[in-house]
Amino acid sequence: MNFHEVLDQRRLLPLYTVKDLEECLAVGKCLVEGNLPIIEVAFRSDYAAEGIKALSSIDGLLVGAGTVKTAAQAQQAIESGAAFLVTPGLSAEVVEYAKEQNVPIVAGAVTPSEIMQANQLGLTCLKFFPADVYGGISALKALHGPFFESTFVPTGGVTLENYKEYLALNYVKAVGGSFILPKELLKAKDWQGLSSFIKGL
Repeated sequence: MNFHEVLDQRRLLPLYTVKDLEECLAVGKCLVEGNLPIIEVAFRSDYAAEGIKALSSIDGLLVGAGTVKTAAQAQQAIESGAAFLVTPGLSAEVVEYAKEQNVPIVAGAVTPSEIMQANQLGLTCLKFFPADVYGGISALKALHGPFFESTFVPTGGVTLENYKEYLALNYVKAVGGSFILPKELLKAKDWQGLSSFIKGL
């Protein structure tokens, strides 16, 4: 399945910062076992590129890069095996590079001007970050009026308690966040528990 098919089916995008390669492989396997075969590896640690390479070895797991801010990072991510890119904001340079490489990209856009710029770059699936700071569900409802052709992936302040409220909006393609991979289960290395938790979302 490709990136958009996986998102349409499960509507969840787990965000993960790699700090330990052994742990990241266990997490990747839990996602596949939990029927959520996708992971966004954040460029927030020195292990991001290595983590993408390692996770890409897991059969059936779609691995992408998040927190991509420059074309150089995008290049490093794609060369490491990233099958999609997610950016916190809108960079025409990064978008154009992803398009040249034929790699799906979800770029961040939260204001009407940014959404218009993203649409002009050919993007209709946009990241809405940080969702809680920029008005959350009420902001998305207001933006849907003029931008009915766009879909959103809210992250930042999306939690286990509120994610279903976001998913109730049919123009929310998916929600993203680290809440999908609870820290307490990672810390305990409770991989069976993590697989079960993911399956239950």
